[in-house]
Amino acid sequence: MASLHTVEDIRRVQTPAEEQAAMAREVRAGLAARPLPSLPSKYFYDQQGGALFDEITRLPEYYLTRTEEALLPAVARETVERVRSSDRSGRDSRLPAWSGTS
Repeated sequence: MASLHTVEDIRRVQTPAEEQAAMAREVRAGLAARPLPSLPSKYFYDQQGGALFDEITRLPEYYLTRTEEALLPAVARETVERVRSSDRSGRDSRLPAWSGTS
């Protein structure tokens, strides 16, 4: 399994088949969640809504994205190691990175 230790590694672009499989897993898991089923909000945006959300995240008032990007290099290695140590399945674990449409 490849190590994920940099922002570039975590931002790796998925193939369309990987994106579709990931979406199916996320939707199934979300709908099966208890006590309350849920869906990731990224599936609620169409292309125009996603573009608007991306613009909003670049506003000075919207600090969350900048804060996450600033913290990620400092915590990426530890986060990946924690996920690896908690995943006993032996398969390649992926971390969802970046909210919204990215």
